[in-house]
Amino acid sequence: MVRGGPISLAEYMQDCLTSPQGGFYMSRDVFGSAGDFVTSPEISQMFGEMVGIWCVHTWMQLGQPPRLRLVELGPGRGTLMADLLRGTAGFKDFSRSLSVHLVEMSPALRAMQWRALRCSEAASSHSPSAKEAEELRHLRAGLPPLLGQAARRGAGAGTEAGLEAGTGSGGGLGASAGAEPWSTPEEGVSGFNGCSVRWHTTLDSVPAGPGPSLYIAHEFFDALPVHQFVRHPTRGWTEKMVDLEDRDEGPQGGGSGSGSESGPRDGSGGTTARLAVGPGDSPDLKSAAEQGGGGSGSSSGSDGDAGSTKPHPTAAATGSDGSGSSPRSASESGSGSGAEGAGVPAHTTSGSGLRLVLSPGPTPAASMLVPRRLAGLAKEEAEAIQAVEICAAGMATAERLSQRIAAHGGAALVMDYGRGGAPYADSLVAIRAHRGVGILDGPGTADLSAWVDFDALRLAAEGPPGPGAAGPVRASGPVSQAAFLRALGIEHRLQALAAAASSPEQARSLEEGVARLVGEGEGSMGRSYQVMAIHESGLSGKLAGL
Repeated sequence: MVRGGPISLAEYMQDCLTSPQGGFYMSRDVFGSAGDFVTSPEISQMFGEMVGIWCVHTWMQLGQPPRLRLVELGPGRGTLMADLLRGTAGFKDFSRSLSVHLVEMSPALRAMQWRALRCSEAASSHSPSAKEAEELRHLRAGLPPLLGQAARRGAGAGTEAGLEAGTGSGGGLGASAGAEPWSTPEEGVSGFNGCSVRWHTTLDSVPAGPGPSLYIAHEFFDALPVHQFVRHPTRGWTEKMVDLEDRDEGPQGGGSGSGSESGPRDGSGGTTARLAVGPGDSPDLKSAAEQGGGGSGSSSGSDGDAGSTKPHPTAAATGSDGSGSSPRSASESGSGSGAEGAGVPAHTTSGSGLRLVLSPGPTPAASMLVPRRLAGLAKEEAEAIQAVEICAAGMATAERLSQRIAAHGGAALVMDYGRGGAPYADSLVAIRAHRGVGILDGPGTADLSAWVDFDALRLAAEGPPGPGAAGPVRASGPVSQAAFLRALGIEHRLQALAAAASSPEQARSLEEGVARLVGEGEGSMGRSYQVMAIHESGLSGKLAGL
Protein backbone atom coordinates (compact mmCIF):
# COMPACT_ATOMS: atom_id res chain seq x y z
CA MET A 1 0.00 0.00 0.00
CA VAL A 2 1.09 3.62 -0.30
CA ARG A 3 1.88 3.71 3.44
CA GLY A 4 4.68 1.17 3.06
CA GLY A 5 2.80 -2.10 3.35
CA PRO A 6 -0.60 -3.56 4.24
CA ILE A 7 -2.93 -1.51 6.41
CA SER A 8 -5.34 -2.81 9.03
CA LEU A 9 -9.01 -3.31 8.27
CA ALA A 10 -9.70 -0.51 10.73
CA GLU A 11 -7.54 1.94 8.77
CA TYR A 12 -9.14 0.84 5.52
CA MET A 13 -12.66 1.21 6.94
CA GLN A 14 -11.88 4.66 8.36
CA ASP A 15 -10.51 5.88 5.03
CA CYS A 16 -13.42 4.47 3.05
CA LEU A 17 -16.03 6.17 5.23
CA THR A 18 -14.57 9.51 6.31
CA SER A 19 -11.64 10.45 4.09
CA PRO A 20 -12.01 14.03 2.81
CA GLN A 21 -10.96 12.62 -0.56
CA GLY A 22 -14.13 10.74 -1.45
CA GLY A 23 -15.15 9.17 1.87
CA PHE A 24 -18.58 7.52 1.72
CA TYR A 25 -20.23 9.77 4.30
CA MET A 26 -18.51 12.98 3.33
CA SER A 27 -20.35 14.05 0.18
CA ARG A 28 -23.67 12.31 -0.31
CA ASP A 29 -27.06 11.50 1.21
CA VAL A 30 -26.72 7.80 2.02
CA PHE A 31 -30.00 7.38 3.90
CA GLY A 32 -33.51 6.44 2.84
CA SER A 33 -34.89 4.50 -0.09
CA ALA A 34 -32.96 6.64 -2.57
CA GLY A 35 -29.71 6.14 -0.65
CA ASP A 36 -27.88 3.02 0.44
CA PHE A 37 -29.77 1.93 3.56
CA VAL A 38 -32.67 2.89 5.82
CA THR A 39 -32.53 3.70 9.54
CA SER A 40 -35.27 3.61 12.17
CA PRO A 41 -35.90 7.39 12.30
CA GLU A 42 -36.51 7.38 8.54
CA ILE A 43 -39.14 4.64 8.91
CA SER A 44 -41.39 6.36 11.44
CA GLN A 45 -41.55 9.66 13.31
CA MET A 46 -42.54 7.64 16.37
CA PHE A 47 -39.01 6.34 16.82
CA GLY A 48 -37.63 9.81 17.53
CA GLU A 49 -40.68 10.60 19.66
CA MET A 50 -40.05 7.55 21.86
CA VAL A 51 -36.40 8.52 22.29
CA GLY A 52 -37.66 11.97 23.28
CA ILE A 53 -39.90 10.43 25.94
CA TRP A 54 -36.91 8.50 27.26
CA CYS A 55 -34.91 11.75 27.47
CA VAL A 56 -37.68 13.59 29.33
CA HIS A 57 -38.10 10.70 31.78
CA THR A 58 -34.36 10.48 32.39
CA TRP A 59 -34.15 14.26 32.89
CA MET A 60 -36.84 13.89 35.56
CA GLN A 61 -34.88 11.08 37.22
CA LEU A 62 -31.88 13.41 37.29
CA GLY A 63 -33.91 15.92 39.30
CA GLN A 64 -34.99 18.16 36.39
CA PRO A 65 -31.73 20.14 36.16
CA PRO A 66 -32.21 23.65 34.71
CA ARG A 67 -29.41 23.06 32.19
CA LEU A 68 -29.05 19.87 30.15
CA ARG A 69 -26.78 19.16 27.22
CA LEU A 70 -28.38 16.83 24.67
CA VAL A 71 -25.59 15.35 22.57
CA GLU A 72 -26.11 13.17 19.50
CA LEU A 73 -23.24 11.24 17.98
CA GLY A 74 -23.56 10.79 14.22
CA PRO A 75 -26.98 12.44 13.69
CA GLY A 76 -27.38 11.36 10.06
CA ARG A 77 -29.92 13.58 8.33
CA GLY A 78 -31.02 15.01 11.67
CA THR A 79 -34.36 13.19 11.49
CA LEU A 80 -34.18 11.62 14.95
CA MET A 81 -33.27 14.88 16.66
CA ALA A 82 -35.93 16.80 14.72
CA ASP A 83 -38.65 14.35 15.81
CA LEU A 84 -37.31 14.42 19.37
CA LEU A 85 -37.37 18.23 19.62
CA ARG A 86 -40.77 18.49 17.97
CA GLY A 87 -42.25 15.74 20.13
CA THR A 88 -40.95 17.17 23.42
CA ALA A 89 -41.71 20.83 22.69
CA GLY A 90 -44.80 20.58 24.92
CA PHE A 91 -42.60 19.81 27.94
CA LYS A 92 -41.70 23.45 28.45
CA ASP A 93 -39.28 23.11 31.36
CA PHE A 94 -37.43 20.31 29.60
CA SER A 95 -37.23 22.28 26.35
CA ARG A 96 -35.98 25.39 28.12
CA SER A 97 -33.21 23.38 29.79
CA LEU A 98 -31.77 22.08 26.51
CA SER A 99 -28.71 22.92 24.53
CA VAL A 100 -28.19 20.54 21.60
CA HIS A 101 -24.76 19.42 20.47
CA LEU A 102 -24.30 17.39 17.27
CA VAL A 103 -21.07 15.48 16.68
CA GLU A 104 -20.75 15.31 12.91
CA MET A 105 -17.76 15.56 10.59
CA SER A 106 -19.54 15.22 7.23
CA PRO A 107 -20.16 18.56 5.49
CA ALA A 108 -23.05 17.12 3.50
CA LEU A 109 -24.80 15.74 6.57
CA ARG A 110 -24.26 18.92 8.58
CA ALA A 111 -26.16 20.80 5.90
CA MET A 112 -29.08 18.35 6.11
CA GLN A 113 -29.11 18.56 9.90
CA TRP A 114 -29.23 22.37 9.79
CA ARG A 115 -32.29 22.20 7.59
CA ALA A 116 -33.98 19.32 9.48
CA LEU A 117 -33.77 21.20 12.78
CA ARG A 118 -35.11 24.36 11.11
CA CYS A 119 -32.08 26.26 12.28
CA SER A 120 -31.59 29.98 11.95
CA GLU A 121 -28.49 31.97 12.73
CA ALA A 122 -27.67 32.32 16.40
CA ALA A 123 -27.67 35.88 17.73
CA SER A 124 -24.16 37.28 17.57
CA SER A 125 -22.37 40.53 18.06
CA HIS A 126 -21.33 40.86 14.43
CA SER A 127 -23.12 40.82 11.12
CA PRO A 128 -22.36 37.84 8.88
CA SER A 129 -19.82 38.43 6.14
CA ALA A 130 -20.76 38.00 2.51
CA LYS A 131 -19.09 34.57 2.56
CA GLU A 132 -21.02 33.52 5.69
CA ALA A 133 -24.29 34.76 4.23
CA GLU A 134 -23.65 32.78 1.05
CA GLU A 135 -22.93 29.66 3.06
CA LEU A 136 -26.13 30.11 5.07
CA ARG A 137 -28.08 30.40 1.85
CA HIS A 138 -26.77 27.05 0.68
CA LEU A 139 -27.42 25.47 4.08
CA ARG A 140 -31.06 26.51 3.91
CA ALA A 141 -31.22 24.89 0.49
CA GLY A 142 -29.87 21.67 1.99
CA LEU A 143 -26.55 21.92 0.13
CA PRO A 144 -23.05 21.95 1.63
CA PRO A 145 -21.46 25.37 1.05
CA LEU A 146 -18.64 23.76 -0.93
CA LEU A 147 -21.13 22.81 -3.63
CA GLY A 148 -22.18 26.42 -3.77
CA GLN A 149 -18.55 27.45 -4.13
CA ALA A 150 -18.16 25.05 -7.04
CA ALA A 151 -21.27 26.46 -8.64
CA ARG A 152 -19.91 30.02 -8.33
CA ARG A 153 -16.75 28.94 -10.13
CA GLY A 154 -18.84 27.67 -13.01
CA ALA A 155 -18.69 23.96 -12.21
CA GLY A 156 -21.90 22.65 -13.66
CA ALA A 157 -22.69 26.18 -14.86
CA GLY A 158 -24.78 26.69 -11.72
CA THR A 159 -27.41 24.22 -12.85
CA GLU A 160 -29.13 21.66 -10.66
CA ALA A 161 -27.40 18.92 -12.64
CA GLY A 162 -24.03 20.48 -11.89
CA LEU A 163 -24.75 20.70 -8.18
CA GLU A 164 -26.02 17.13 -8.03
CA ALA A 165 -22.93 15.92 -9.82
CA GLY A 166 -20.92 16.96 -6.79
CA THR A 167 -22.68 14.39 -4.65
CA GLY A 168 -22.31 11.34 -6.88
CA SER A 169 -19.97 8.40 -6.57
CA GLY A 170 -16.39 9.31 -7.24
CA GLY A 171 -17.10 13.03 -6.93
CA GLY A 172 -18.03 14.67 -3.71
CA LEU A 173 -16.66 17.37 -1.54
CA GLY A 174 -13.17 16.08 -1.06
CA ALA A 175 -12.71 15.49 -4.77
CA SER A 176 -13.48 19.06 -5.83
CA ALA A 177 -10.21 20.35 -7.17
CA GLY A 178 -9.19 23.74 -5.85
CA ALA A 179 -12.20 24.07 -3.55
CA GLU A 180 -12.02 26.28 -0.50
CA PRO A 181 -12.09 24.54 2.89
CA TRP A 182 -15.65 23.75 3.89
CA SER A 183 -17.07 25.92 6.63
CA THR A 184 -20.49 26.62 8.09
CA PRO A 185 -21.88 28.33 11.16
CA GLU A 186 -21.04 26.22 14.16
CA GLU A 187 -24.11 27.39 16.04
CA GLY A 188 -27.76 27.91 15.23
CA VAL A 189 -31.16 28.11 16.90
CA SER A 190 -33.73 25.37 16.33
CA GLY A 191 -37.13 26.46 15.10
CA PHE A 192 -38.82 23.65 17.08
CA ASN A 193 -38.22 24.98 20.57
CA GLY A 194 -35.69 27.81 20.36
CA CYS A 195 -32.81 25.83 21.86
CA SER A 196 -29.26 26.42 20.75
CA VAL A 197 -27.67 23.89 18.39
CA ARG A 198 -23.92 23.53 18.07
CA TRP A 199 -21.86 21.30 15.77
CA HIS A 200 -18.64 19.53 16.71
CA THR A 201 -16.25 17.29 14.83
CA THR A 202 -15.38 15.13 17.86
CA LEU A 203 -16.92 14.15 21.18
CA ASP A 204 -13.98 15.68 23.02
CA SER A 205 -14.87 19.13 21.66
CA VAL A 206 -18.32 18.98 23.31
CA PRO A 207 -18.28 20.63 26.76
CA ALA A 208 -18.42 17.90 29.40
CA GLY A 209 -19.83 20.12 32.16
CA PRO A 210 -20.90 21.74 34.30
CA GLY A 211 -24.07 19.78 34.86
CA PRO A 212 -25.34 16.55 33.31
CA SER A 213 -25.61 15.48 29.70
CA LEU A 214 -27.72 12.99 27.81
CA TYR A 215 -25.94 11.31 24.89
CA ILE A 216 -27.70 9.61 21.98
CA ALA A 217 -25.86 7.19 19.70
CA HIS A 218 -28.19 5.66 17.12
CA GLU A 219 -26.37 3.55 14.51
CA PHE A 220 -23.16 5.32 15.46
CA PHE A 221 -21.02 2.53 16.85
CA ASP A 222 -21.63 0.25 13.83
CA ALA A 223 -19.81 2.71 11.57
CA LEU A 224 -16.67 2.85 13.72
CA PRO A 225 -13.69 0.92 12.32
CA VAL A 226 -13.03 -2.63 13.48
CA HIS A 227 -9.95 -4.82 13.73
CA GLN A 228 -10.18 -8.53 13.00
CA PHE A 229 -7.80 -11.10 14.46
CA VAL A 230 -7.24 -14.80 13.79
CA ARG A 231 -5.44 -17.14 16.18
CA HIS A 232 -2.63 -19.06 14.44
CA PRO A 233 -1.18 -22.19 16.08
CA THR A 234 2.41 -20.97 15.83
CA ARG A 235 2.24 -17.25 15.06
CA GLY A 236 -0.25 -16.32 17.79
CA TRP A 237 -2.91 -13.69 17.18
CA THR A 238 -2.52 -12.45 13.62
CA GLU A 239 -4.42 -9.49 12.19
CA LYS A 240 -6.30 -9.23 8.90
CA MET A 241 -4.74 -6.55 6.74
CA VAL A 242 -5.63 -4.96 3.40
CA ASP A 243 -2.89 -5.23 0.81
CA LEU A 244 -2.39 -4.79 -2.91
CA GLU A 245 -2.78 -7.91 -5.00
CA ASP A 246 0.55 -9.32 -6.18
CA ARG A 247 0.48 -9.15 -9.96
CA ASP A 248 2.34 -12.44 -10.34
CA GLU A 249 -0.16 -14.23 -8.09
CA GLY A 250 -3.26 -13.34 -10.07
CA PRO A 251 -6.65 -12.37 -8.70
CA GLN A 252 -6.92 -15.23 -6.22
CA GLY A 253 -4.14 -14.08 -3.92
CA GLY A 254 -1.95 -17.16 -3.77
CA GLY A 255 -2.56 -19.02 -0.54
CA SER A 256 -0.05 -18.85 2.29
CA GLY A 257 2.55 -16.78 0.49
CA SER A 258 6.28 -17.23 0.76
CA GLY A 259 7.31 -13.63 1.24
CA SER A 260 10.34 -11.77 -0.02
CA GLU A 261 12.69 -8.98 0.89
CA SER A 262 10.14 -6.54 -0.51
CA GLY A 263 7.28 -7.85 1.65
CA PRO A 264 5.11 -5.79 3.95
CA ARG A 265 6.25 -4.24 7.19
CA ASP A 266 5.32 -5.83 10.47
CA GLY A 267 4.31 -3.97 13.60
CA SER A 268 7.93 -3.48 14.70
CA GLY A 269 9.10 -2.08 11.40
CA GLY A 270 10.81 -5.22 10.10
CA THR A 271 10.32 -6.77 6.70
CA THR A 272 8.58 -10.12 6.93
CA ALA A 273 6.64 -12.63 4.88
CA ARG A 274 2.96 -12.01 4.28
CA LEU A 275 0.26 -14.63 4.73
CA ALA A 276 -2.61 -14.32 2.28
CA VAL A 277 -6.16 -15.09 3.35
CA GLY A 278 -7.43 -17.27 0.55
CA PRO A 279 -8.66 -20.65 -0.62
CA GLY A 280 -5.20 -22.14 -0.18
CA ASP A 281 -5.05 -21.48 3.56
CA SER A 282 -3.73 -24.13 5.91
CA PRO A 283 -6.22 -26.41 7.71
CA ASP A 284 -5.58 -24.53 10.95
CA LEU A 285 -6.57 -21.21 9.42
CA LYS A 286 -9.53 -22.79 7.70
CA SER A 287 -10.69 -24.12 11.06
CA ALA A 288 -10.43 -20.66 12.57
CA ALA A 289 -12.42 -19.23 9.71
CA GLU A 290 -15.09 -21.88 10.11
CA GLN A 291 -15.50 -20.95 13.76
CA GLY A 292 -15.33 -17.26 13.04
CA GLY A 293 -17.48 -17.02 9.94
CA GLY A 294 -16.22 -14.74 7.23
CA GLY A 295 -19.07 -12.88 5.61
CA SER A 296 -17.42 -9.51 5.32
CA GLY A 297 -17.14 -9.30 1.64
CA SER A 298 -19.63 -11.42 -0.24
CA SER A 299 -23.12 -10.53 -1.27
CA SER A 300 -24.74 -11.14 2.09
CA GLY A 301 -27.51 -8.72 2.77
CA SER A 302 -30.73 -7.59 1.25
CA ASP A 303 -32.33 -8.64 -1.97
CA GLY A 304 -32.53 -5.13 -3.22
CA ASP A 305 -35.62 -4.06 -1.29
CA ALA A 306 -35.70 -0.28 -1.35
CA GLY A 307 -36.29 -0.30 2.37
CA SER A 308 -33.45 -2.61 3.32
CA THR A 309 -31.47 -2.34 6.53
CA LYS A 310 -28.12 -3.89 7.38
CA PRO A 311 -27.62 -7.66 6.77
CA HIS A 312 -26.95 -10.13 9.55
CA PRO A 313 -23.37 -11.10 10.43
CA THR A 314 -22.17 -14.58 9.68
CA ALA A 315 -21.39 -15.89 13.16
CA ALA A 316 -20.08 -15.10 16.59
CA ALA A 317 -16.51 -15.89 17.48
CA THR A 318 -17.65 -19.06 19.17
CA GLY A 319 -20.16 -20.01 16.49
CA SER A 320 -23.01 -19.63 18.98
CA ASP A 321 -25.38 -16.98 20.18
CA GLY A 322 -23.16 -16.20 23.12
CA SER A 323 -25.18 -18.14 25.63
CA GLY A 324 -23.79 -21.59 25.01
CA SER A 325 -26.64 -22.63 22.77
CA SER A 326 -26.39 -24.10 19.30
CA PRO A 327 -24.98 -22.10 16.38
CA ARG A 328 -27.15 -19.52 14.71
CA SER A 329 -29.43 -20.74 11.92
CA ALA A 330 -28.58 -20.02 8.31
CA SER A 331 -31.54 -17.71 7.97
CA GLU A 332 -30.38 -15.63 10.93
CA SER A 333 -26.70 -15.65 10.07
CA GLY A 334 -26.90 -14.33 6.53
CA SER A 335 -25.58 -15.75 3.31
CA GLY A 336 -21.97 -14.64 3.30
CA SER A 337 -20.38 -17.37 5.41
CA GLY A 338 -17.47 -18.11 3.12
CA ALA A 339 -16.14 -18.74 -0.34
CA GLU A 340 -18.55 -21.17 -1.91
CA GLY A 341 -19.43 -22.41 1.59
CA ALA A 342 -15.88 -23.59 2.21
CA GLY A 343 -15.67 -21.87 5.57
CA VAL A 344 -12.92 -19.46 4.52
CA PRO A 345 -13.30 -15.69 4.20
CA ALA A 346 -15.16 -14.64 1.07
CA HIS A 347 -13.51 -11.23 0.88
CA THR A 348 -10.07 -12.38 -0.23
CA THR A 349 -9.69 -10.33 -3.40
CA SER A 350 -11.61 -7.71 -5.32
CA GLY A 351 -11.82 -5.98 -8.65
CA SER A 352 -10.19 -2.96 -7.00
CA GLY A 353 -6.76 -4.65 -6.94
CA LEU A 354 -6.93 -5.26 -3.19
CA ARG A 355 -6.84 -8.41 -1.11
CA LEU A 356 -6.81 -9.44 2.54
CA VAL A 357 -3.70 -10.91 4.10
CA LEU A 358 -2.82 -12.00 7.61
CA SER A 359 0.03 -10.35 9.48
CA PRO A 360 3.01 -12.66 9.97
CA GLY A 361 2.69 -12.32 13.73
CA PRO A 362 0.93 -10.29 16.43
CA THR A 363 0.56 -6.62 15.56
CA PRO A 364 0.59 -3.90 18.25
CA ALA A 365 -3.21 -3.77 17.91
CA ALA A 366 -3.49 -7.52 18.49
CA SER A 367 -1.19 -7.38 21.52
CA MET A 368 -3.25 -4.60 23.10
CA LEU A 369 -6.85 -5.28 22.06
CA VAL A 370 -7.25 -9.06 22.14
CA PRO A 371 -6.28 -9.52 25.82
CA ARG A 372 -8.49 -6.60 26.82
CA ARG A 373 -11.56 -7.96 25.05
CA LEU A 374 -11.04 -11.56 26.18
CA ALA A 375 -10.65 -10.37 29.79
CA GLY A 376 -14.41 -9.95 29.84
CA LEU A 377 -14.99 -13.66 29.14
CA ALA A 378 -14.71 -16.79 31.22
CA LYS A 379 -11.34 -18.53 30.84
CA GLU A 380 -12.77 -21.53 28.97
CA GLU A 381 -14.73 -19.30 26.60
CA ALA A 382 -11.73 -17.11 25.86
CA GLU A 383 -9.50 -20.11 25.15
CA ALA A 384 -12.04 -21.52 22.69
CA ILE A 385 -12.12 -18.41 20.54
CA GLN A 386 -10.14 -18.71 17.31
CA ALA A 387 -11.10 -15.41 15.66
CA VAL A 388 -12.37 -12.15 17.07
CA GLU A 389 -13.51 -8.75 15.83
CA ILE A 390 -12.81 -5.75 18.07
CA CYS A 391 -13.88 -2.14 17.65
CA ALA A 392 -11.18 -0.20 19.47
CA ALA A 393 -12.79 3.14 18.57
CA GLY A 394 -16.12 1.93 19.97
CA MET A 395 -14.60 0.82 23.25
CA ALA A 396 -12.68 4.10 23.53
CA THR A 397 -15.87 6.08 22.90
CA ALA A 398 -17.77 4.11 25.55
CA GLU A 399 -14.92 4.74 27.96
CA ARG A 400 -14.96 8.48 27.25
CA LEU A 401 -18.74 8.60 27.75
CA SER A 402 -18.31 6.77 31.03
CA GLN A 403 -15.68 9.24 32.21
CA ARG A 404 -17.88 12.21 31.32
CA ILE A 405 -20.90 10.73 33.06
CA ALA A 406 -18.85 9.87 36.16
CA ALA A 407 -17.59 13.45 36.40
CA HIS A 408 -20.75 15.40 35.57
CA GLY A 409 -23.73 13.00 35.62
CA GLY A 410 -26.20 11.90 33.00
CA ALA A 411 -26.62 8.93 30.70
CA ALA A 412 -25.92 7.69 27.18
CA LEU A 413 -28.46 5.78 25.10
CA VAL A 414 -26.92 3.40 22.54
CA MET A 415 -29.18 1.95 19.82
CA ASP A 416 -27.69 -0.27 17.16
CA TYR A 417 -27.80 -3.71 15.59
CA GLY A 418 -25.75 -6.23 17.49
CA ARG A 419 -25.98 -8.17 20.74
CA GLY A 420 -24.43 -8.94 24.09
CA GLY A 421 -22.58 -12.15 24.83
CA ALA A 422 -19.64 -13.54 22.87
CA PRO A 423 -17.80 -11.20 20.50
CA TYR A 424 -18.19 -11.52 16.75
CA ALA A 425 -15.41 -12.97 14.63
CA ASP A 426 -16.36 -11.31 11.35
CA SER A 427 -19.51 -9.19 11.06
CA LEU A 428 -18.19 -6.54 8.69
CA VAL A 429 -20.51 -5.90 5.75
CA ALA A 430 -20.64 -3.50 2.80
CA ILE A 431 -23.87 -2.11 1.37
CA ARG A 432 -24.35 -0.15 -1.81
CA ALA A 433 -27.82 0.82 -3.06
CA HIS A 434 -29.47 -1.61 -0.63
CA ARG A 435 -27.38 -4.58 -1.79
CA GLY A 436 -24.52 -6.38 -0.12
CA VAL A 437 -21.19 -6.05 -1.96
CA GLY A 438 -17.60 -7.01 -1.23
CA ILE A 439 -15.85 -4.89 1.38
CA LEU A 440 -12.90 -4.37 -0.99
CA ASP A 441 -15.12 -3.54 -3.95
CA GLY A 442 -14.98 0.15 -4.88
CA PRO A 443 -13.49 1.71 -1.74
CA GLY A 444 -15.50 4.76 -0.69
CA THR A 445 -18.58 3.85 -2.73
CA ALA A 446 -20.31 1.56 -0.19
CA ASP A 447 -21.27 1.77 3.46
CA LEU A 448 -19.03 -0.37 5.67
CA SER A 449 -20.40 -1.35 9.04
CA ALA A 450 -19.98 -4.03 11.69
CA TRP A 451 -22.46 -5.42 14.19
CA VAL A 452 -22.00 -3.90 17.62
CA ASP A 453 -20.48 -5.97 20.41
CA PHE A 454 -22.48 -4.58 23.33
CA ASP A 455 -20.53 -6.54 25.92
CA ALA A 456 -17.36 -4.83 24.72
CA LEU A 457 -19.04 -1.45 25.29
CA ARG A 458 -20.11 -2.57 28.77
CA LEU A 459 -16.57 -3.74 29.52
CA ALA A 460 -15.17 -0.36 28.45
CA ALA A 461 -17.77 1.62 30.41
CA GLU A 462 -17.74 -0.36 33.64
CA GLY A 463 -14.25 -1.85 33.64
CA PRO A 464 -13.30 -5.53 33.98
CA PRO A 465 -15.66 -7.65 36.08
CA GLY A 466 -14.57 -8.86 39.48
CA PRO A 467 -14.86 -8.24 43.24
CA GLY A 468 -15.21 -4.56 44.05
CA ALA A 469 -15.59 -3.66 40.39
CA ALA A 470 -18.78 -1.63 40.87
CA GLY A 471 -17.99 1.99 40.05
CA PRO A 472 -19.82 5.29 39.58
CA VAL A 473 -21.03 4.31 36.09
CA ARG A 474 -23.06 1.26 35.12
CA ALA A 475 -24.55 -0.14 31.92
CA SER A 476 -28.16 -1.34 31.64
CA GLY A 477 -29.28 -3.66 28.87
CA PRO A 478 -29.03 -4.44 26.10
CA VAL A 479 -32.69 -5.12 25.48
CA SER A 480 -34.34 -5.57 22.12
CA GLN A 481 -35.55 -2.50 20.27
CA ALA A 482 -39.03 -4.03 20.30
CA ALA A 483 -39.09 -4.28 24.11
CA PHE A 484 -37.66 -0.79 24.51
CA LEU A 485 -40.15 0.93 22.19
CA ARG A 486 -43.14 -0.97 23.58
CA ALA A 487 -42.16 -0.05 27.15
CA LEU A 488 -42.09 3.61 26.14
CA GLY A 489 -45.58 3.37 24.64
CA ILE A 490 -45.08 3.29 20.88
CA GLU A 491 -48.21 1.20 20.35
CA HIS A 492 -50.34 3.69 22.28
CA ARG A 493 -48.84 6.50 20.23
CA LEU A 494 -49.66 4.56 17.06
CA GLN A 495 -53.30 4.26 18.10
CA ALA A 496 -53.54 8.01 18.63
CA LEU A 497 -51.90 8.88 15.32
CA ALA A 498 -53.87 6.28 13.36
CA ALA A 499 -57.13 7.62 14.80
CA ALA A 500 -56.20 11.11 13.60
CA ALA A 501 -54.95 9.96 10.18
CA SER A 502 -56.38 11.77 7.18
CA SER A 503 -56.93 8.56 5.21
CA PRO A 504 -56.87 4.77 5.59
CA GLU A 505 -53.68 4.74 3.54
CA GLN A 506 -51.95 7.07 5.99
CA ALA A 507 -53.10 4.95 8.94
CA ARG A 508 -51.83 1.81 7.22
CA SER A 509 -48.47 3.46 6.56
CA LEU A 510 -48.14 4.34 10.24
CA GLU A 511 -48.97 0.77 11.23
CA GLU A 512 -46.47 -0.68 8.76
CA GLY A 513 -43.73 1.58 10.09
CA VAL A 514 -44.25 0.50 13.70
CA ALA A 515 -44.53 -3.15 12.64
CA ARG A 516 -41.11 -2.89 11.07
CA LEU A 517 -39.58 -1.20 14.11
CA VAL A 518 -40.85 -3.78 16.61
CA GLY A 519 -41.31 -6.86 14.43
CA GLU A 520 -38.98 -9.82 14.83
CA GLY A 521 -39.36 -11.45 11.42
CA GLU A 522 -37.30 -11.18 8.27
CA GLY A 523 -36.58 -7.56 7.37
CA SER A 524 -37.77 -6.21 10.73
CA MET A 525 -35.68 -4.48 13.37
CA GLY A 526 -37.31 -5.46 16.64
CA ARG A 527 -34.88 -8.23 17.59
CA SER A 528 -31.64 -7.50 15.71
CA TYR A 529 -31.49 -3.92 16.97
CA GLN A 530 -30.57 -3.59 20.64
CA VAL A 531 -30.69 -0.76 23.17
CA MET A 532 -28.28 -0.17 26.03
CA ALA A 533 -27.70 2.73 28.43
CA ILE A 534 -24.46 3.85 30.07
CA HIS A 535 -25.41 5.89 33.12
CA GLU A 536 -24.50 7.10 36.57
CA SER A 537 -25.00 4.31 39.06
CA GLY A 538 -27.79 6.18 40.85
CA LEU A 539 -30.03 5.67 37.81
CA SER A 540 -29.82 1.86 37.96
CA GLY A 541 -33.32 0.41 37.72
CA LYS A 542 -34.85 3.84 37.05
CA LEU A 543 -34.43 4.20 33.28
CA ALA A 544 -37.51 3.74 31.13
CA GLY A 545 -37.48 0.64 28.94
CA LEU A 546 -34.23 -0.77 30.39
